[in-house]
Amino acid sequence: MSWLGPSICQFRGRRSSRNPLVYSGSVRGFNHPLQSRPNPTATHSAPRFFNFSVFGPLILAKKYQFKRDRLKYLVAGLKNDRIIRLHIHNMNQINPKNLAYLKSKTYTIAILDSAIFLGLALVANFFAGRFATFKAGNSVNDIVLSNIPVYDVHNIFIYGPIVMWAVLLVYCFNKPHKIPFILKSIAIFILIRSTFVSLTHIGPFPDRLIIGLDGANWMRLFTFGGDLFFSAHTGLPFLLALIFWKEKALRIVFIATSVFFGIIVLMGHLHYSIDVLSAFFITYSIYCISKWMFKNDFAMFELK
Repeated sequence: MSWLGPSICQFRGRRSSRNPLVYSGSVRGFNHPLQSRPNPTATHSAPRFFNFSVFGPLILAKKYQFKRDRLKYLVAGLKNDRIIRLHIHNMNQINPKNLAYLKSKTYTIAILDSAIFLGLALVANFFAGRFATFKAGNSVNDIVLSNIPVYDVHNIFIYGPIVMWAVLLVYCFNKPHKIPFILKSIAIFILIRSTFVSLTHIGPFPDRLIIGLDGANWMRLFTFGGDLFFSAHTGLPFLLALIFWKEKALRIVFIATSVFFGIIVLMGHLHYSIDVLSAFFITYSIYCISKWMFKNDFAMFELK
């Protein structure tokens, strides 16, 4: 063996799984210096197999590049979190002190996005309801509707939701940072329901209450008779209950409202029983989709 030491092909061993720079094995009768102490029986000291002067700067550069990238993302995350918390801090209630927050670019964009999305969803609901009513086929039997008479629930069906939306509006004025997520959740609900309405065209139950004949013609912009599956009167209050699940009072109120409206539409033969029962399960899926799609708005909604 020459003084220059063994070549790479003379090295017997394998790279350690814990440290890629440490080898297990031996080189021609002596242990590798990076693995353990030198073999006392060896006649000369072992040369360094790893040349740090060549590979060291590359490894260190890669290591510090990773640290710089990690620090960059960490600072960006803290900066975004600080911006959101700074905005929310100045906006506990609507008063002249926080008008600057309401005019901020971040909040304005969030409100405009949610308003546009809700408007498009309402347009889709209008055309889907008209299409489903025009294409409506024959009615089917229902185990609930076939065994109860038709009750006059016209006023409750129309003005009950108006009271619910008025309560929600007052709440949102006190906590405006929750508005974007609420509007976008309602919009995705209406959009998904419009898709369901357009797929199956079952005719309404024969003896049913006719809505919009007693001076409430404006209701024909939202309900059409053939838009049955699934019940929005049942699903929307339940969606609000899921959104405000951490606030016990609102959660109880909206769950009770959802059950109440479900009974009302059955009493008026305005929906089949499957429209009411399926609304709870579909609405929960819509809530999960909304949290996944609008993560930033949900994070703002969660802040107090």
